[in-house]
Amino acid sequence: MPFPRQTTKRLGALRHWTCEVCGKRWQDGYLVEGHHKLPVSLGGSDDDANFQLLCLECHYKAHKHIADTQARSVTAVKARLERTGGRWKPVK
Repeated sequence: MPFPRQTTKRLGALRHWTCEVCGKRWQDGYLVEGHHKLPVSLGGSDDDANFQLLCLECHYKAHKHIADTQARSVTAVKARLERTGGRWKPVK
């Protein structure tokens, strides 16, 4: 879910339309977008503190990292449930 347009415009202007990871700037011809540091699907919000301005390349990498992390988590949970016969046992 994208950030509200007004939030992106306001914070983009305050942050000089510069990618917060690599420093690429919109003024130099790079497209930058608003990004949720913690995705809404995982409990993140549209608050300013959860906003990050990223170029397309860094935005792609951020989402790939989130997807990879979630995939590893799901795989680990499934494997653990198989090992425990479907019963969740806390890690000690």
